[in-house]
Amino acid sequence: MTDPLVEQPLTTPTTPATPSTLMDPASSSDTSAIAGLWNDTEIDESSGLEDVVYIRITATGEFSIIDYFGDEFDNLGDCYLVSEQTITNLGNDRYEIVDDEDIFVFTAVVNDEGNLRLTNETDDFTGILPPLSFDLPDPLPLCEPSIQ
Repeated sequence: MTDPLVEQPLTTPTTPATPSTLMDPASSSDTSAIAGLWNDTEIDESSGLEDVVYIRITATGEFSIIDYFGDEFDNLGDCYLVSEQTITNLGNDRYEIVDDEDIFVFTAVVNDEGNLRLTNETDDFTGILPPLSFDLPDPLPLCEPSIQ
C-alpha cells in the first residue's frame, strides 16, 4: 500500500492520447448518420473553371476526397486523385478529421432535402453538399504518381 502523504512518481498512460480522445471519451468511428457519396464540385473563384470533387464517407469512419483530374480546372487526364483520412464521431453531430497538418472539427447533418450540411467550428464556414446522383466507376481509374 502506498502512503498518500508521499509523492508518487508519474506514470505513463498505457494508451496514447489522440485529439479525439482528449476532446470526448465517447468518440467513435460510427459515421453512419452522414455516410454517403457527396458532390463537392465548385467553380474556382480565380479561374472560373469547374473543379469536380466528391466526398465519400463510410459508416465506419473512412473519409475520402475524390478529385477528378479530367475536369476543366485540372485538365490532366481521365483519372482520380484520392486522399483518405479517418473521420471520428465526437457525438452531438460533431465530427473530427485529422490529416497530416491539421485537425478539423465540424458539425455535420443530413438535412431534410437530403444534402450534407457541414459547418467548420474554427472559421464558421458552412457548406451544403448534395448527394451524388450517379455511381463512380469501379474501380476508379487512379492518376499516375507523376500527375499528382
